[in-house]
Amino acid sequence: MGLHTGYIVATATQSALLDELSRHAGEFTLGEEVGRAEDAELDVGQLDMLIGELDGRAFLIDGPMVLSGHPDMIVAMSARLGTVLGCGAETVSGSYWLTAARDEKLLRYIFVSYAGMTRGMAVGDPLPFDDAMRQPPAGRAMSSGLDRSQGAQSIMGWIRRLAAP
Repeated sequence: MGLHTGYIVATATQSALLDELSRHAGEFTLGEEVGRAEDAELDVGQLDMLIGELDGRAFLIDGPMVLSGHPDMIVAMSARLGTVLGCGAETVSGSYWLTAARDEKLLRYIFVSYAGMTRGMAVGDPLPFDDAMRQPPAGRAMSSGLDRSQGAQSIMGWIRRLAAP
């Protein structure tokens, strides 16, 4: 089974990230708190996702991959949230993406899809973790590391998108 997940990470609280997501992507409702991503009973067809906070930084695990791949939204959200990163991978098509923005300025954009492109695209100066984007286990390690069993002090719950803006 390959990786099929997106992520949004911000230098902001979980509450601030949820507010910004609602401004840009429609109405969401916050569900119950879960201890580990594996414990959440999500319905991807209902656009359920995980949202949390770790060491004062918010994260969204975008299983349906409907938010993390929108560079304009990531850049716009950075106006209120500071630094925002949207990234993900879908290994069946060989696609991966990254948008990094700070204070409404694009720092880096990468999009690669081996199923549909002969060459990927990149805008902005390389970031220290560019090479890690080409290694799918790094994404799996990130998602498995977001749980309390490994000593991280995190708060995680699920959200459901109720309506588009």
